[in-house]
Amino acid sequence: MPVDPLLNAPAPHGLGVDPECAAAADASGPPDLDPLHYVNLGKGGRLSRRGFYSSTPETVDRQVAVLAKGTDVFLYLHGGLNGERQAGADAKLILDWQAATLKMPSVCVLWETRPWILRVFDAVPKSDTQEETESGLRLPKKLKKQAFVCEQTLRTHLHVPAGEAIPLLAVAALWKGEPPPRVQFGDEDLEGEGESGDRETDGGGGPSPELRAVFRSVARRQGVFGKSRARAWEALIQTVWRVHAGLHHGLWATVIEEVLRVSRLSRLAVKAWKEMMDKAAGAYRENPPQDDPDQPYGGSYLLDALNAGRAAVGGPPLRLHVWGQSAGAVHAAHLVSHVAERCDHLRVETLILTNAGVRFDVFDRLVVPHLSKIGRVVMLGLGTQTEAEDTLCTKDPEGYPSSLLTMVSGLLEDEADAALMGLQRMYDGESARSSEGPVTRVIKALAAMGAARFVQAWSPGGGLTFKSHGGPCGPIEDASVRSLLVQLLSPAVQVDGPLV
Repeated sequence: MPVDPLLNAPAPHGLGVDPECAAAADASGPPDLDPLHYVNLGKGGRLSRRGFYSSTPETVDRQVAVLAKGTDVFLYLHGGLNGERQAGADAKLILDWQAATLKMPSVCVLWETRPWILRVFDAVPKSDTQEETESGLRLPKKLKKQAFVCEQTLRTHLHVPAGEAIPLLAVAALWKGEPPPRVQFGDEDLEGEGESGDRETDGGGGPSPELRAVFRSVARRQGVFGKSRARAWEALIQTVWRVHAGLHHGLWATVIEEVLRVSRLSRLAVKAWKEMMDKAAGAYRENPPQDDPDQPYGGSYLLDALNAGRAAVGGPPLRLHVWGQSAGAVHAAHLVSHVAERCDHLRVETLILTNAGVRFDVFDRLVVPHLSKIGRVVMLGLGTQTEAEDTLCTKDPEGYPSSLLTMVSGLLEDEADAALMGLQRMYDGESARSSEGPVTRVIKALAAMGAARFVQAWSPGGGLTFKSHGGPCGPIEDASVRSLLVQLLSPAVQVDGPLV
């Protein structure tokens, strides 16, 4: 088996990584990458000439002239929430690993995407007792106070002593009636509401007047008034509803998600997340664009050029091994659909999704109809308990207590507890979303592929040991993931049964 060159290598720049190492990487600038090994996408998913990495139709054509003559191509689609430096550093890590192990021709798709989304959190200031390498994220003080009001209201109303967990069944029982409509807060939305600072719920249901009275008392003691109190009340009733409906991520995580949802910060983050999803989809639109034919949609241009190049060379379809990490799984879904519908001389041999940030309904629409054309699907992710322990706020015990993927599901998507394919709870029936049509159809379709063609494992388990969502590279930092992928991608391995 090929030697793994990364067993003793430092972790790349990403969440949870030594900030001094990250600062050093930033100071040195993006790493040099061979233009033959990356495609850089800019606004709308088009080939981008801007920035440190530049891609044009001419550079992609040079790539294709080489790649189309082989038998296999490895395509890596990194996760979101990163800038040019980090995307380049992670691409280099992937390319170095491939070159030292499988030696498969490789291309990394770079699509720098809004790293400031996570600035809804502030950096935790170092104290005199902290090591210089320690870092973390925390909730802004104003929003944390609103979250405390929500938590203390429930604790007081349910007579739960300090230090004891608030029972979720008791919280669920506080809701009666229909789901509450969401209030979108703007600068002027709360004007004229008088002293109450909170609204009546619609639909003939909602929390009891007693809970409302407790909330007002707690908010007054905490010094939360006016718009802040209105936002806290909205967060509280949405939290109670989500616990009641089985759409929560644990009480404190859900409270924070709902406090963030009604803040100005979340409007920026949600908008940026939607732009990322649009960018992933836009990369595979039909070329040429009417407004600028010289700046084509990058994903479509690469795949169509590969298809034409392979047709000219002749021989069996070129086998693609596609890896989508986190939000890169959305890219991968669009890529698979494009290949299956428009590229007769390409075949997706392996589809690898790690910590997949793609929604079940998107996968159901784009990939499930084409599963018969895919050699193997590999899905690796954090188990539910590990997901809960992979906190974004490592140095703030009162901050967001779960992982990045959980926060995306609870905050950045339109509906709460959005069904993302990288969350184990969707497969185990722990979410009310588990019974929804797209979720059940996708699970059934993947299971029907059989153990030889569908490999799924949750870490820790199945021989996997990674414990963090990580940066855009994520699980590649873990030796167990690299070992498994070498097994799966090695041409010497015959597929005759489950590997995990």
